[in-house]
Amino acid sequence: MRGPALRLYPAPGGEVDPGSIYADLDLPAGDPYLVFTMVSTVDGKAAQGGRANPIGSDLDHLLMRRIRSAVDAVMSGAGTLRAEGVDLGVPEEMARKRVSSGLREQPLQVIVTGSGELPLERRIFREAGDDLLVIVSEATPEEKVREISRRTTVRRVAGDPEPEVQEVVGLLRHEFGVRRLAVEGGPRLNHSLVAAGLADELFLTLAPKVIGGSSVPTIVAGEELPEDEVARLRLLSAYLQGSELYLRYRFTGREGNSL
Repeated sequence: MRGPALRLYPAPGGEVDPGSIYADLDLPAGDPYLVFTMVSTVDGKAAQGGRANPIGSDLDHLLMRRIRSAVDAVMSGAGTLRAEGVDLGVPEEMARKRVSSGLREQPLQVIVTGSGELPLERRIFREAGDDLLVIVSEATPEEKVREISRRTTVRRVAGDPEPEVQEVVGLLRHEFGVRRLAVEGGPRLNHSLVAAGLADELFLTLAPKVIGGSSVPTIVAGEELPEDEVARLRLLSAYLQGSELYLRYRFTGREGNSL
């Protein structure tokens, strides 16, 4: 984190310690309140070499962990787990802060899969323990469910082939008490949640890179939303360090709604 950051919005702006960005993030409780944490290049790409992690800077990675530390659960699709080898937890110092604010030491780490094809050798299955939950669909092969169940907690919800996102968030709220949920992709899972009207906020890092590639996914990948269902957003804050932007948006409704 070289040099200060600039707050561009809300006014008045000015130099800030980059270590202060999202340091005291206070998200409202919801059913659950759902935020996306994503990084993108300037040309809108959400992966570099098949992975999102290389796109952002060290500060971007820190901010993602800070958002994790403010929620009850962190959710990722199985494709992101296969590509990234993600660890959805927070480091020790953030875990201590969570406990002091009344949260469990680690957020519940949630993996969503329809196929049941998971890299069970990954560290998350060795180390997350009771903090890990895998949600499968009614179409997930039973032998895959049994295999995953030997490693961690599994819940099955409606959906074919993928779990229905309304069922997923309902399960997290009613069985696991999740009131604040951070979603870290992938793009197809993001699309399902946006299309279902379940999104509340987007934390987006815009990295000063151009990657190109017609097959490289954007942060939301799927069929184009109908014109009257296009999601609208309002900027809540904007920070700049170097040439990297950290943007926070609130979903405000649909194009067809009177806002």
